[in-house]
Amino acid sequence: MTDRMAQHTREVTSGARLSRAVLRSQARRLAASSVFFAGHQGGEALIPLLIGVIIDRAVAGGDVPALLGWLAVLAAVFAALSVSWRLGLRRAQLAGLRVAQQLQLDLVSRVVAPAGNAGGDRLPGDLVNVATEDALRVRRVCFGLPPAVSALVGIAVAGAALLWSSVILGLVVLVGAPGLLVVLRVLSRPGWPPT
Repeated sequence: MTDRMAQHTREVTSGARLSRAVLRSQARRLAASSVFFAGHQGGEALIPLLIGVIIDRAVAGGDVPALLGWLAVLAAVFAALSVSWRLGLRRAQLAGLRVAQQLQLDLVSRVVAPAGNAGGDRLPGDLVNVATEDALRVRRVCFGLPPAVSALVGIAVAGAALLWSSVILGLVVLVGAPGLLVVLRVLSRPGWPPT
């Protein structure tokens, strides 16, 4: 894995291609993190449904043993949400740290190489500073990618739950919310309204 990423960083000179190469080297960790975060987001989206089921089956009927059982289910769901979040966070941080470390090592080894001053017009300290900032940017991408994927899963689960409970309400929310966001973006542009 490390040799493969080092080979990619030696062969690739474009910033975007370099970022893709180092992210590909951590694809397994990023995918696992995305799955854990998606489990968390999906579970969060289903909590209101679970509370509705608890109210319908236990509270409305006045059945205390059923209420205790459903509260135990709710507690187990929250425990699973917590574990999913923690495991996703660990995987994302580990991927980000590994990518940043390898990228920094590769870039610094290039900077200190006799022919590696990457253009010659920059001082080595400046190149090391740029390498550090670039590595931190790639690390932030590693940390930000899995929650973004999981947010899409959360939206899909919440949308499916809304459509399952009420088709009209689900359509209003799923179509109306993005439309409202577009209108707000247009209205919040600098220079709006036109004069």
